Amino acid sequence: MKNRGIVFKLTSLILVVSVIFFLIVSNHNSKKTQYIFKANLKDSAKNLSYSTLNKIESILQAVEKVPQQIAISLEASTYTKEDLLSIIRQTVHNNSEIYGATIAFEPYMFDPNKLYFAPYFYKHKDEVRLTYIGSDSYKYFSRDWYKLPKETNNSMWSEPYYDEGAGNIIMSTYSVPFFRSIKGERKLAGVVTADISLDWLQDMVSSIKIAETGYAFLISKKGTLVTHPRKNLIMNQNIF
Repeated sequence: MKNRGIVFKLTSLILVVSVIFFLIVSNHNSKKTQYIFKANLKDSAKNLSYSTLNKIESILQAVEKVPQQIAISLEASTYTKEDLLSIIRQTVHNNSEIYGATIAFEPYMFDPNKLYFAPYFYKHKDEVRLTYIGSDSYKYFSRDWYKLPKETNNSMWSEPYYDEGAGNIIMSTYSVPFFRSIKGERKLAGVVTADISLDWLQDMVSSIKIAETGYAFLISKKGTLVTHPRKNLIMNQNIF
């Protein structure tokens, strides 16, 4: 009985040590597996982010070239009203990424009798519509998409905004200033724009899925939420 007691105790000790060793190894393997999973998850998220970013960049760069080319042609030649309407309409019709576009002139620059001249074509369902922006209720000279390129003499994208009175959607505008030589002096003649709707950005970013519950969202330079699964946050909250 005494010998059996010693064997029992020894066996029990070995068993306890074995269990402890097994738990340590299992815990180590679990942490290692978890570390590898997290690392793979991070790599997957990064790759998805960069892939989506490249797609967005390629689309935006294609959009940028359109008003840039129009601005160059406006500086090189003089166009009639009918010519301008045709150019803007074809720009919107032929470019699926562009929601709307305008050539907005400086006061009295296109017509000596008109303070505003900015024909704006935009997509509505299956057609391209025309409206003229510029009025006491929509002074486009004070809008960022016109004012900032004018002040800096540089092309630029606007922060996303809801364009009430023109496009009437959440959009971002790429603006290109163009100039003319007047009495030997280079002066601003107006701004060419191309608008993109943020709907396609929402669709593109929302298609990103990470593991079971992960998602992606897009913010502007100022931290404003541009796309998000919770649509009530879009343009109403920022990352800060």
